[in-house]
Amino acid sequence: MSARKLLAVTANVVLCVTFFCSRGAAAEVDFDEKLLSEAHIATDGPSLIDFFRKRTLADSDRQQLELFLRQLGDERFSVRENASRQLVALGSPALGALQRALLDADLEVVRRASACIDEIQRGPGASVPAAAVRLLARRRQPETLATLLGYIAFADDDMVEDEVLAALVAVAAANGKTDAALLAALDDPLPARRG
Repeated sequence: MSARKLLAVTANVVLCVTFFCSRGAAAEVDFDEKLLSEAHIATDGPSLIDFFRKRTLADSDRQQLELFLRQLGDERFSVRENASRQLVALGSPALGALQRALLDADLEVVRRASACIDEIQRGPGASVPAAAVRLLARRRQPETLATLLGYIAFADDDMVEDEVLAALVAVAAANGKTDAALLAALDDPLPARRG
């Protein structure tokens, strides 16, 4: 085969791959937008940033979370009931701590933690935050990197965490220089952010 023919064949292959990859990416965007719309979540950049900020616990919220976890084993029924309600109200950001509580020596703590997890997970599951991560990475909002770094410690599950990591790589590599939020995360007290 001549060099000219080989070049023409290679160019056609590259065009076909590019065409099908771009169609696949467009289909994924359409699927993600549809999934979020069905969950009544706006898909514009600022709304997606707000979605993740609501799913990220501040330091004071984390301290409150730890208090509620301890109260799951309180001797007073009313305190245990209130702690269970508060943990469910925190939603998916409480899932990691509740999973750890399943290993507690107190059977009441384990039972209540399991019930809280079941109630929190009755929703649409991890598919909604995973779709929101992918869309946010494509929207390229200025706060995307900092928002996802804040959220990663509260990711719904390993799949969502993987999506966040992929988005962080894509967003961090986009402008060619290291973002200050990424450098600050290296000293964060939460292991998930440092990682």
